[in-house]
Amino acid sequence: MPLDPAPRLALLDHPRIERTKLHPFLSIVAVTICAVCNRRHGPQFRRVPRGRMAGTESGGAARIMVRGRSDCPPQSCGVFHACHPPHGPPAHIPDPPRHREDVTMKRLIADRPGWQRVPESDFHIVSVQTPEFTGSLTLLQLLHVTEPLWKRIGERDYCLAASGYQWMQHWPAGTHYSLTTMFDRDNRIVQWYIDICRRQGVDDRGVPWLDDLYLDLAIVPPRDVHLLDANELADALRHGIVSRSEYDLAWTEAERLMDGLTRGEPSLCDLSEAHLGRYFPG
Repeated sequence: MPLDPAPRLALLDHPRIERTKLHPFLSIVAVTICAVCNRRHGPQFRRVPRGRMAGTESGGAARIMVRGRSDCPPQSCGVFHACHPPHGPPAHIPDPPRHREDVTMKRLIADRPGWQRVPESDFHIVSVQTPEFTGSLTLLQLLHVTEPLWKRIGERDYCLAASGYQWMQHWPAGTHYSLTTMFDRDNRIVQWYIDICRRQGVDDRGVPWLDDLYLDLAIVPPRDVHLLDANELADALRHGIVSRSEYDLAWTEAERLMDGLTRGEPSLCDLSEAHLGRYFPG
C-alpha cells in the first residue's frame, strides 16, 4: 500500500517531531522542504550558542543565556538553549503528558527552614526604606554546611553554599521578584539569583516568603545573565498549577529584569555589597 506523504510531512512542522519511517525519496523531499522553509521563515526553535551575546552589544552589557531541564525536546537541547524567541514565551505549548506529579507550586521562605544541608545557621532581618530600596532585607549566615553546594552556570562550576558563606536577600515591596546575593567566606559575590514570584508575604514570625513562579535568573560577575527553568513554568501551566495570567506575569517580569540588566541600568545587584556592610556589619 503506498504511503500517503501528507500526514508524514506535516510532522516536520510539529515542535515535538518524532522519528517516522519515510520512503527514502520522500525523506529527501521532506528535508529539502524543511530546509527551504527554515531559510525563508527561520526555525521555530533557536539555539543559543555557548558564549554568544544574545541580543546585546559588548561593552558593559549583560550576556543572556537560557537553560531548561534535561528532559526538554531534542530540538532545544543543550546546556544553554532557548525554547522560545529571545524575548517572549513560546507561542505554542504542547498537550501535557497524561501523568505528571513532580511539578508543584513552591513557597520559598527567607530563613530556609528544614534545609538539611545547613543544620546550623543565623538569620537576621531588617526593614529598609530609602530612595534606592524599600522592603525587607534578610541575611542567612551558613555556619555549618554538611556538603558544599556546587552548581554549573555557563561553562563553570560555582560553589554557592559552604560553611562561612552568607546569603543576603532583597525583598522589594510591591514587586514580583526577590534577589538573593551569595557571598563567599571573604564576602566576595559568587552569584546573584532572582526568583520570579506570584506574590510575597510574611509568616507569623515576620519572616518574608514568596510563591515561586518557576522562572529564575542566575547572574554571575561581572553580569552574565542566565534564564532558568522555562520548561518547569510551561509544565506548571499545562497541569493547572499556574494560570495563564500567572504564566504571562512570570515572563513579563523576567523580560523586564533581563532588559534592564542588558542595558546596564541600575539594579539591586549594584547595592549588594553596600547593603551587606551597612545593614549587617561584622
